[in-house]
Amino acid sequence: MLIPKNPISIVVPLTPKRHVKRFVAHFRFADATLSNAAKKILLRVVKEGLQAKSIRIRGCTCWITKIKGGNERVARKRAQTVADFLVSHGIPRDKLAVSWSAHCPYVDTRNPAPNRRVEVEIE
Repeated sequence: MLIPKNPISIVVPLTPKRHVKRFVAHFRFADATLSNAAKKILLRVVKEGLQAKSIRIRGCTCWITKIKGGNERVARKRAQTVADFLVSHGIPRDKLAVSWSAHCPYVDTRNPAPNRRVEVEIE
């Protein structure tokens, strides 16, 4: 086996392990009002989020809609409602990345209710 006279040392930095906590708040059909259960979940987000680097919020809907463009508006309103709740409880708005889509991946393709949600990720 040949060993080089002047070996080269290469340092490859390891990507630090990301610690992401996920929370989900559910909503009623075509509604963006926070239930007591959703508020309880979001209060946990506030507790965890005060020390976080960033918080991602994504509003989602199910496939049922009564009007054209309705799901996009509902998804946006849900995401904004969650963001407003977090800000009103002390989370700086600049920590939040807010998005929404009427075409989020469905968590249940038979029952639409679990898809009416806002996902929150804390990093």
